[in-house]
Amino acid sequence: MRLIRRITTVVMIAALMLALCSCAPLGDMMGEIFGTEAPTESFEPVTVNEEVHDEYQPIVPRYSYATLSTDAQRLLYDKMLDAVYHVSSDADEGLYPTEKIELDVAMSEEDIRRVMKAFYDDNPDIWWVSTTYLRLIDEERDYTMVRLYADVSPDMIETRNRQLHDAVGAFLDTVPTGLTTYELEKFTHDYLLDTCAYDTEVDSVESYLNDHPDLGLPYGALVDHTAVCEGYARAMQLLLNRLGVGCVCIIGQGQGELHMWNAVLLDDGWYLVDPTWDDQQDDQLRYNYFNLTESQMNEDHIPADAVDNDDSYMSANLYLPDCDRTTFNYFSYECVHLNDLYDNAIADALYEAAAGYEDVLFIYVEPSAYTVDEAIRYLITDYPQELFDDLDEVNRRLPDYSVDDSNIRYFSDDTLHILGIELSYL
Repeated sequence: MRLIRRITTVVMIAALMLALCSCAPLGDMMGEIFGTEAPTESFEPVTVNEEVHDEYQPIVPRYSYATLSTDAQRLLYDKMLDAVYHVSSDADEGLYPTEKIELDVAMSEEDIRRVMKAFYDDNPDIWWVSTTYLRLIDEERDYTMVRLYADVSPDMIETRNRQLHDAVGAFLDTVPTGLTTYELEKFTHDYLLDTCAYDTEVDSVESYLNDHPDLGLPYGALVDHTAVCEGYARAMQLLLNRLGVGCVCIIGQGQGELHMWNAVLLDDGWYLVDPTWDDQQDDQLRYNYFNLTESQMNEDHIPADAVDNDDSYMSANLYLPDCDRTTFNYFSYECVHLNDLYDNAIADALYEAAAGYEDVLFIYVEPSAYTVDEAIRYLITDYPQELFDDLDEVNRRLPDYSVDDSNIRYFSDDTLHILGIELSYL
């Protein structure tokens, strides 16, 4: 569930302030920028083939970009979008420089870091950009130079982009037509859970993330089919954006560990989803983190604050949407509601579950009607034990088998307002 280390540590020490460097590097760089003896640079163009679905039109949301407050910040962001597609074949200490970005304004270090964070947030498809960067700020000349780097060579970027293109295309080929926004989100969520596995070695080997950086990228989740939380979240963001659904990544703490999950924009607002924690061996837990409110998610997920200092920008959030809707919570939207103990809704839902030989029936307990504890007492443990009357009715309707009502097992979750009835058959 931890993020790859480059997000939390490398960027804090990687930005180089050239004015504090030794004379030779400073002289070389100053000559390159202001003089006439600049060495000739050669960059390879990088291409990205965007896959499209016949029905769903891709979007390029810029939620973190929208938080940038100055023209200089927005201009730097725009120039980054061009520079990252021109990468040198010559490595510099293991990284591959992109075309330098020049601005006729002296930007602060905090401004540059904020733009880097916004750029990284908004562009899961530009996966090759390192969080290491070089910058020079000259206040006397009103000048800023920023140099980004790629983690891999241009040839490797091209190869992996083709592989990622094929993987995303394979996903899009499976997406049915005519789906609602909620259904697109659920389809994408289920696809990730069915095709990707969480790499548990990261929890036991200290250097594992450094040696396997793809685990935190969409490439890991979609091509290698193995990822950690960041890979799940950024793959979810990339795929939903391809389907025209707004999605952002949220960074914070999950049960005390650095973690990443998503917020998804549906018809009536934003919802929180954690595909990593939904990817459990037990299918009963498959939707426990699907479209929660802030208060529900905050039981064990605490989002990081907004950026408040130079060193925190990659482990904080620029954009945090309000998530207070319940309409499209999985259990509220898809499961039978308990509003009235004496209507036929539970009996009908039990019959449908039994007819499909399902292992569990989820009941969403309407918070305005009952607490989960009241539902358990009324349905199972105390008189009138309505569940057993419902099971009698179900068994009369089943043709050649019956639900075993001799040892009813159940589980509940107060935060999600659900009661689960486990079903076994005779």
